[in-house]
Amino acid sequence: DLPGGWHSTHGTWLPKNYDQDFHGPIQVREALARSLNLPAVRVLERVGTSELQRRLQDLGLTTLDKSPVHYGLGLVLGNAEVRLDELTAAYLALGRHGLYRPLRWLKDSQDTSKGEPIIVGRPTAAWLILDALDDADARAASFMRDSPLEPPFPMAAKTGTSVGFRDNWAFGITSEHTIGVWVGNFDSEPMIDLSGVSG
Repeated sequence: DLPGGWHSTHGTWLPKNYDQDFHGPIQVREALARSLNLPAVRVLERVGTSELQRRLQDLGLTTLDKSPVHYGLGLVLGNAEVRLDELTAAYLALGRHGLYRPLRWLKDSQDTSKGEPIIVGRPTAAWLILDALDDADARAASFMRDSPLEPPFPMAAKTGTSVGFRDNWAFGITSEHTIGVWVGNFDSEPMIDLSGVSG
């Protein structure tokens, strides 16, 4: 988790962490649990924006219709418009050990999805991510103890704040339920001093 700069079609990009600090060498587990930005950017730099975009589209995100160059490495940090229902379905696939199927809106509604679930990830990878996102010790340095992300039952949790502080996101994933929450202004005005977890 060290400072870095990248050149893009929009100029030089110098991402920062939410706390405006850098934390040096850190385990992937802790970087993920703490929502640190620079480690995520460095991973995407190795994986490639087009690969992440393809995987997100496989998970049902229909709004990612521009070229990978348009999004750049900022795709991993929230510089693309997404829908709450589609992002929740993506986290649900994580909770289903890598199996994606479109959402059903009502418990008693007929499943209109066609075909079998799509395998978008390996069960072991999904388990490792969920386990990291449910690790209070790994999360504590950024979110403190006894935060809203720590209910009295096992739950993986991920928060996010989009570019320009226009959106707060929070997702909770258990073996039975996945919940997605969005906080923001309907006119897209930025929020002031409101992080993903406080929102």
